[in-house]
Amino acid sequence: MLFACSPLLAAILGRVVLREYVRPQTWVAIVVAACGIAVMVWDKFGGAALGGNLAAIGAAEGFGNFPITLAQGQGNQKEDSEACS
Repeated sequence: MLFACSPLLAAILGRVVLREYVRPQTWVAIVVAACGIAVMVWDKFGGAALGGNLAAIGAAEGFGNFPITLAQGQGNQKEDSEACS
């Protein structure tokens, strides 16, 4: 689940945080993949399994956030270099 969620979250965060354009085909792929993830974990919404699923989604969010953070850092470096010149 970790590897399945990371690209989805990265695409969503890229749209929200970086205001990147996301193609309609990508949104369709996100919805289909999210449905697949839901099918995988549907019967595991109780007890300790719920905690594990939430931890996995949290870890995937961290992995999805990593490329967004790098992209933001590169944007800031461009702004800093332009300000210095």
